[in-house]
Amino acid sequence: LMDGLDEVQSLAQRTTLVKRLEAFFAHHHKAVNKFVLTSRIVGYRELRPSVDGLVECTLVDFEEAEIELFVGKWSHALERAVQGDNRLAQQQAQQEGRELLAASARNPGVRQLAANPLLLTILALMKRQGVTLPERRAQLYETYVKTLLRTWNLARSLDGRPQREVNDTETLRVLAPLALWMQESSPGKGLVKEAALQRQLETIYRQRGEADPARAARQLLEDARDYASLLLERGPGEYGFIHLTFMEYLAAVGAANLAQQEVAPLVERLAAHLDQSEWHEVILLTIGVLGIVQGRDGAAGDAVQGLIQSGQGEPGRAIVRAGEAVADAYPGGVTPACQQAVVQELVKTLRNDKVVKPVLRAHAGRVLARLGDPRPEVMTIEGMEFCYVPPGPFIMGSGDDDPLAYADE
Repeated sequence: LMDGLDEVQSLAQRTTLVKRLEAFFAHHHKAVNKFVLTSRIVGYRELRPSVDGLVECTLVDFEEAEIELFVGKWSHALERAVQGDNRLAQQQAQQEGRELLAASARNPGVRQLAANPLLLTILALMKRQGVTLPERRAQLYETYVKTLLRTWNLARSLDGRPQREVNDTETLRVLAPLALWMQESSPGKGLVKEAALQRQLETIYRQRGEADPARAARQLLEDARDYASLLLERGPGEYGFIHLTFMEYLAAVGAANLAQQEVAPLVERLAAHLDQSEWHEVILLTIGVLGIVQGRDGAAGDAVQGLIQSGQGEPGRAIVRAGEAVADAYPGGVTPACQQAVVQELVKTLRNDKVVKPVLRAHAGRVLARLGDPRPEVMTIEGMEFCYVPPGPFIMGSGDDDPLAYADE
């Protein structure tokens, strides 16, 4: 078993190691020995071992059955370690498992994280420690990020250097603008080179009035290597967050912080990316951070209206994105007046067959159903929508947003 090929930092050393592994495998596999070589994808792409008989596999995310199996085994193992192997421990484990699986089933945000074994473990630990997993996605990610930050900063403060002060809030104030920059630099991937990351960290620390920005940036990167948690080295000389979801959430925090005085800078930043699928989650989470996490429902509503009025993106895109964000944050995250205004805009978009593509009109219809469709010709029975469709030609739409948009229309 050769674990962690990508952790060999020097490309020259890794090249030598791969050649020796290939020779070792070629010689010894004839005796029916079995071999496993593991690597993160980032460090593997540039230097794949190539030898007859070596099969390449990629680990995929957990599905429902695997999540259930993991949660069941993890809960029982933990309770046995805490209470011993007895009936009470078994009952407690079953209860813990049921509650975590129920949270995953009813909360898409939890379900997305639970597909990753490491993140599922952290979810289970949070649940075990009595942390309530929020229903709202923005709150869930906030809880998750704060948990990871506390773990990271605790490890950094217990490393024998007590003179170093590490603070969760201050760390977040650095990571949020860093994540926004990474989202803009590497959307959908979230991987950046160490030199570029160092320069950006220095810029952020300089803006925050740090006496020695270069030293602070080096220290953060050193901590990322030594106490891998929220931000970590994902491959030789490349850094990223532990999961793309966290970069997107922290980028949303960074974007929301642009609206401290007024929402115009935030709207300008997000509107430029309305057509980019890699920014879909960031836009939705930004409204959630403003309205739910920061409790600024008025600012969240102003940002929504600003996106609609920006004129950016293909016709209909802005209102669909705004509608999704409101559906994600309402109630509480935006005002009722904002919700009603968005509903009316969605109705207009849905009927605008001269300008808006069919796929976006279908998308607008689905978002409208989530927010409450006010049209008298539409009736909803037990979650099923029926509406009158005027006679005329029907053209199947297509697009990168949802190629099966009309499968059930």
